Amino acid sequence: MDKKICFISTPTSLGGNVAGSDLGPFEILDLNLFAGLKKDHTFIEIDSRNDLKKDRNSSLKDICLSLKSETFKNTLLGYFPFVLGGDHSISSASLSAISSVYSLENNESPGLIWFDAHADLNTHLTSPSGNLHGMPLAALIGEKVKYLSDVVGSALFDPKKVVILGLRDIDPGEAALLDKENITYFSAEEIKKQGIAEIAKKVNLIIGNDYCLSFDVDSIDPLFAPGVGTPVDCGFDPKEAINLLDKILTKGNLLSLDFVEYNPLHDESGKTKDCVEKLLDFLISKIG
Repeated sequence: MDKKICFISTPTSLGGNVAGSDLGPFEILDLNLFAGLKKDHTFIEIDSRNDLKKDRNSSLKDICLSLKSETFKNTLLGYFPFVLGGDHSISSASLSAISSVYSLENNESPGLIWFDAHADLNTHLTSPSGNLHGMPLAALIGEKVKYLSDVVGSALFDPKKVVILGLRDIDPGEAALLDKENITYFSAEEIKKQGIAEIAKKVNLIIGNDYCLSFDVDSIDPLFAPGVGTPVDCGFDPKEAINLLDKILTKGNLLSLDFVEYNPLHDESGKTKDCVEKLLDFLISKIG
């Protein structure tokens, strides 16, 4: 793609109940994966220090609004937004910014690929935990979600152009919404069964020519990536995830990338760090 990239670090763990995802962006930047990029790129860090006068969710909302503003501004300036999380709640901000910019020019929303062990389709009324990192996709498709809907506003995604890959942990409220909106999803096991090439074809048909990618590290099996907040067995082998992404990204136009939920505090023997390095090295090669 050879695009100039705006790396936006958003180090927060306020959307979950496990500390450590706020350290992910710092660990990623220490890997020095971006030194070989040819074009001039820019780096921004969103201030995610807690305001002690506010509760956790209100603080997170403010962080997300700042991220949305920076993503929107830099997208209009011609940068490719590469957002480093942080927990997955931040995708409500970055992706709503991309949808806003895209809809201004095209009068429709782009497609969306959501790599995740979880659907992230809960609302404040259906969530068993109440944690906002399990709700961003619900807000992005127009469900009322306390705090996050204020971030997303009217910059929505069409559920018919959304695909969830690696999904294997679904709450009852999420199952109802998946069925109601007829959202396409595939578990890692189903992808193995049908074959990566076949799934890639189906994904490309659904997302269309212009699309965003939100990648949660917990889509990878904890055997390879234990360093996440909410690990779930039966996920992707990193090589499978890269192969699938490679086949999907050969078609159409990737508009933005979120990479979230790397939790260094829960890593084991550097397994997740090695996995993250491989994934990001591949993804950067596809963009810059």
